[in-house]
Amino acid sequence: MEAQIQREEDIKQEFTNIIENKGGAVLYLKFQPIMDLATGRICDFEALARMKSDKLGYVPPLDFIPAAERRYTSI
Repeated sequence: MEAQIQREEDIKQEFTNIIENKGGAVLYLKFQPIMDLATGRICDFEALARMKSDKLGYVPPLDFIPAAERRYTSI
């Protein structure tokens, strides 16, 4: 449990570094095509948020989105 709390604190710190442009972490978008199964053609795209940190590596959205929500809804 302590490791989980520390990881969330590390993720929150990386968000602060991103906002303050300190480097070491980036937040970026990946675009995923949406297919029309009837025609087999791409009909749209969805944007997926991703986070990469020098310290933490790739951080899954299920980890960084809730941490960011907790960090920035309490301000």
